[in-house]
Amino acid sequence: MPARTLVKAGFLNLDLAEAVRRVGWRFGKIGRGFGNVHKYVSHGAGRDPFLLIASQHVDKLTTPRGYNALLTVTSHSDERNAWVVEEFESGSGARYGVAPPEALVRQMQMYDLVFPAFLKSPGAAFAMWNVKW
Repeated sequence: MPARTLVKAGFLNLDLAEAVRRVGWRFGKIGRGFGNVHKYVSHGAGRDPFLLIASQHVDKLTTPRGYNALLTVTSHSDERNAWVVEEFESGSGARYGVAPPEALVRQMQMYDLVFPAFLKSPGAAFAMWNVKW
């Protein structure tokens, strides 16, 4: 079954670290990437696995489109992706209703290709991203 990636943009009033704490899932902070962006990762295993990456600019700067935070969810179904976003929104109080730029959506489709490797060895992926739990 091919992977499906959903990218959602929104406005987050609080720090991303506080938002992920409120959700109640296990999140790790990603240590690799751009220095001006905070990123956290969570995942669900089992019958319907998913990979969730939440990010926010360090200064909470808002883009001209009106967002300052992104959620990228990859799983095997659009329904699962939508459920993950709804759960994150419900727990964090954030709303991800801004349409992200199409170029960004295309760029994040790389997770469709990475997801099968992640499922085979999530520990290796987390190590590569320098995730701190």
